[in-house]
Amino acid sequence: MSDSSGMICNDPSGLCLAHRGGGNDNSEGSISPMMDPATSGVYTSLTKLASQLQPGATTAPVIAIETSTSTILVKDMHGHAVAIQKPREASTSSSSPSSQPPN
Repeated sequence: MSDSSGMICNDPSGLCLAHRGGGNDNSEGSISPMMDPATSGVYTSLTKLASQLQPGATTAPVIAIETSTSTILVKDMHGHAVAIQKPREASTSSSSPSSQPPN
């Protein structure tokens, strides 16, 4: 899988304060487009829009963005948008019982 895990933390204005991981396994070492600090302000915008869905809520909503390679969880934490990217787990058939009858 090419996308690895990563995280981004933005200030209330959408500026990236910190980021870790999110790199690809290619030799160029480029970062995942979903964890690029240059475009991380979108996560701050999402948290602000999501908080408007339930104005009186006591906790901030968690936003899940699912792609074919990873899941990104985004949440407002004390005014800072935090996004965490986790690679999707490959589905395995080893946990299901064998469909062949015993001999």
